[in-house]
Amino acid sequence: MMDGIQWGWFVMASGLLILTPGPAVLYIVTRGVSEGWRNGVVSAWGVGLANLVHALIAGFGLSMLVVSSPVVFRMIQFGGAGYLVILGIQRWMRKPCEATQHAGGQRSAAIRAFVQGWVVGILNPKTIVFFLAFLPQFVDQSMVHLRWPYVSLGLIFVLMALVGDSTWALVSGWVSTALKGDAWRQFERVVSGAIYCLLGFAAVWSA
Repeated sequence: MMDGIQWGWFVMASGLLILTPGPAVLYIVTRGVSEGWRNGVVSAWGVGLANLVHALIAGFGLSMLVVSSPVVFRMIQFGGAGYLVILGIQRWMRKPCEATQHAGGQRSAAIRAFVQGWVVGILNPKTIVFFLAFLPQFVDQSMVHLRWPYVSLGLIFVLMALVGDSTWALVSGWVSTALKGDAWRQFERVVSGAIYCLLGFAAVWSA
């Protein structure tokens, strides 16, 4: 049964995909730069939880139902795009380092980063398509009717992506720490908000 899954090729292909920056990585890096490495990592864990949900949904065949329904798929697509634009506008309106001046503010910011990371990940229709198109390539045709190959491969990918995304968050947070000053904070706030909005517009443009 184990020979029906091409484990080695799957790990290599997953590693290459994870090392290639995509929308999720841009979101996490932007979070790390704007709020520090801790919230960047927390945001990565939120995205990771969303990836886990998508992997389980794909493993049980429910993703096909979403993709086969144009209305539902479009609702998820435009919902995710709109949410990113809202995050960008909120970033423009929020003052630098707002809500992180005390322990309570730091906890609130961390919770917000996790929840927003999860929402961004769960409303990403490309993740649904990715799991539907990517995982079956590494499962033998004689096993396509089984659930465990898809779930096991999905879990491996989620763990690998979590490590990669957390690394991006750490690096971006450390870079942000090295760059200090009011001018940098103002520049970062404008750019991070623009990235969120551009990610949202790109999601709609690729529809």
